[in-house]
Amino acid sequence: MTRVGTPPLPFQEATAADLCVRFPKVWERAQGTPSSMADASEEIRLQLLRSAQPLPDDGGGVLADALAHVVTAMEFPFPVRLYQGRNEGVLNARLLFEPSVAQIALIGPVQERLAPAHLRALLAHELAHHVLWSLDGGRYLAAATALSILADGGLGPAIASERLYQLHAEVFADRWSIQVAGLEATAQLLMRAMTGLASDLDLDAAFGRAEEALAEFGAGGALSHPEHWMRLLLLRDAERDPVGSADRVWPMLATGQPLSELDLLARADLERRTRGLVGELLRPDWMQTRALVGFARLFFEAERVPDPGGWDPAWARTASPSIQEFLAAVLVDFALADPALEDVGVCRAHAVAEEAGLHTQFEECLQTHARKPKKQIRAMLSDRDSKLAAAAEQEARA
Repeated sequence: MTRVGTPPLPFQEATAADLCVRFPKVWERAQGTPSSMADASEEIRLQLLRSAQPLPDDGGGVLADALAHVVTAMEFPFPVRLYQGRNEGVLNARLLFEPSVAQIALIGPVQERLAPAHLRALLAHELAHHVLWSLDGGRYLAAATALSILADGGLGPAIASERLYQLHAEVFADRWSIQVAGLEATAQLLMRAMTGLASDLDLDAAFGRAEEALAEFGAGGALSHPEHWMRLLLLRDAERDPVGSADRVWPMLATGQPLSELDLLARADLERRTRGLVGELLRPDWMQTRALVGFARLFFEAERVPDPGGWDPAWARTASPSIQEFLAAVLVDFALADPALEDVGVCRAHAVAEEAGLHTQFEECLQTHARKPKKQIRAMLSDRDSKLAAAAEQEARA
């Protein structure tokens, strides 16, 4: 059923693969449990259907024509039932997932206000959710359910993963809408959802505003929920490059994740990179003292000295401020863990920090967390490179 540009996105594939390996019991449970995210629980389904009226399916009318067009374009194999829900002041729709039928509740005066192209975009978006949950024997529905179980259990990274997974589900559906209804209709539908306006907006101006909003967000501006702007730009990217754009979805949606909001995959990645950072710090033989090796093994039990292969200074330079502060704190902890090294341990950590653009954070951490006065820090780091060269020379003679 998948076409060019419509397979599961990399984050969805990686999350499903990660969950079934790291949380096998939860995964097994999720495979037999409907997902609240997919609106499959009986309670939610009944609540929605109590307040919705079935729409006739005997053909005729703009809505029926739009649905027929979408079903044919998507080669959708299951029956589709439409319902008219309450007017909640917005134009929207909601899929009620069941494996062998797609039930869509229209929210608000959708038929009266949306043009045929908008209706096609809306219906394709909702049916795309059904496509996603049905793929690979329900693998991506199971992933959504597993994340919901873990999040309900209070696992912080799972809460972040669940949110990011939901965003990817929306982008997946957006990409189907583009194929069925085109960029113009899909983008206008999204902007109407953003603004609540009943008429179309200037698309080029909207793309320009989206670029400005994300630039402000990346610079630490006041924008706290940039998801709609991201989806708008991802729509344009998908239309221009249906295949290659899939690899750019995850980096954009995960932009600026602070340390406290890392998802499961990002947390695992940070652990790998932190292990590499410590390995890079301890690369010189003279840094591998009993105290520092023992300190490292408190965190990385399986390795005497962590492999530095996971460390990438360029990645650290683009990490969020809270992650950069964390990495600097790790370096400070190790720099001071063996007093016998005296200043040279601090100098080595400072050199590693500088290569990654973390030297300012490192010096600030020495001052605030290690309570080292500025004068003492300057003395420690004076003639840094000469001290490091002397340590290496002494090791070579030993």
